[in-house]
Amino acid sequence: MMKTTVDVDRELAAEAAEILCTKSLKDTVNGALREVVNAELRRQLAEQIRNGTLPVPTEEEYRKLREPKVPIGAARRPGGAPAAPPRVTTVLADTSVWLREGQPTWLHSWRRPSRRTVPR
Repeated sequence: MMKTTVDVDRELAAEAAEILCTKSLKDTVNGALREVVNAELRRQLAEQIRNGTLPVPTEEEYRKLREPKVPIGAARRPGGAPAAPPRVTTVLADTSVWLREGQPTWLHSWRRPSRRTVPR
């Protein structure tokens, strides 16, 4: 990144910021520059499609690209040991301790009904 002083048309910048959904002038300018570069790349792609010069893989090349690089089940650690299965971590939390005194009773409604007896 470099710092530069530039005279900017504020109305045009505000319009661009609205279109690009940016909040700062820096983001607006960077977004606009990105859009100009992307527009040129799209123009070049369209030109290649029109001229028939777009490099497209043949069916054989495509099939070869889709093949797995390592045969299934052949993954090994250094030294020849089989690869370890992926680790899965399960975390259980007792959320009942999160309730504090003074909270509304509807927060407790999901818990087991209390066994209090009603005085006669």
